[in-house]
Amino acid sequence: MVGTMESFEKNTGLPDMTKKMVTTLLEKLNSRFRGYEDNEIVTQAALLDPRFKKLAFDGYHVRKLEIAMDQLKAKVCQVTITETENPTTVLGTNNNSVPSTSTSLVWKMFDDQYSQNNVRVNPTAAGIIELDKYMNEPLINRHEDPLK
Repeated sequence: MVGTMESFEKNTGLPDMTKKMVTTLLEKLNSRFRGYEDNEIVTQAALLDPRFKKLAFDGYHVRKLEIAMDQLKAKVCQVTITETENPTTVLGTNNNSVPSTSTSLVWKMFDDQYSQNNVRVNPTAAGIIELDKYMNEPLINRHEDPLK
């Protein structure tokens, strides 16, 4: 809105009364909403809104975008996820048929090696990756419901 008012203010073809109104409106906007782009909650809400994301910063505030992303990543890193069982492991261990002794020993060795080599997902990295994936998704139309 401020950008629109600034473009009107530069328009030399406007009548004097209109220019005065635009100047007054611009002053009031600046005085009332100054610092909103520094508010952590406002910037993170804009980033997480699928209608705006990085567009809310639109090149004017590249550094503020970086700060907001860093703050959001820090919050994502603070989230702890309780570990759940891997569905593939549950399926593999809940076998109803009893295998022969030699087969079960082979599978036991395999399962032991799998457990040792199974890479644990770092929840911090997973959260940052998820945030990056979300930020790279396309914006939705501003008329669409962001909660759907």
